[in-house]
Amino acid sequence: FYRTQAVFFCIKPPSHPFHQMREKIAIFFKKGYSISWVLLLAFLIRLLLPLLSFILTKELAIFYGGDTASYLKPATELVASGRFTSEGFPEIFRAPGYSLMLVPGILLNQIEWVTVALQIALSCWTVYLVFKIALLVFEENNKIAVTCAFLYAIEPLSIIYPGKLLTETAFTSLLFGFVYCFLKYLNHQAFIWLLVSSILLSVSTYIR
Repeated sequence: FYRTQAVFFCIKPPSHPFHQMREKIAIFFKKGYSISWVLLLAFLIRLLLPLLSFILTKELAIFYGGDTASYLKPATELVASGRFTSEGFPEIFRAPGYSLMLVPGILLNQIEWVTVALQIALSCWTVYLVFKIALLVFEENNKIAVTCAFLYAIEPLSIIYPGKLLTETAFTSLLFGFVYCFLKYLNHQAFIWLLVSSILLSVSTYIR
């Protein structure tokens, strides 16, 4: 009887599923793997929204916004004539940056899908930049950084705009790149980071 009782007390009772889950989450954050899952979530959401919208509507017009034509026309004429014009006149209202981004899609005759794919990649890169910026701001606190990236990954506007032929996604990506590089410069006082941040900010002015 006593031997049986001793064996009984030596056996570790199974832990509650909630405690097991909490331990796994803690290990997940500690090892730093969670940013990969946040990036995967951001990618899937940004991919599925335009894809399902097209399947349901069968209309490429869902990728267009009010300003799309004003960027698309100069890009089309740039490919056709090598000049940044609109209706034959020099385009001085729109900056050329986003129109240049539309050129690969025009050359491949898949303007909507190529541009949306590029913008999905840029948007996911922005999610990662949010993570890196948060690491700098919150002194390498991985849990806070991942939380910041997750919140941006599910932010509605950052999900919608990659599926639109508009400047918001590209501009935001460049702006966050500038913020990250400038913070790196402030932390390390390395001239290269100041140079890169200046270039990114300058390029962003050519987007919008």
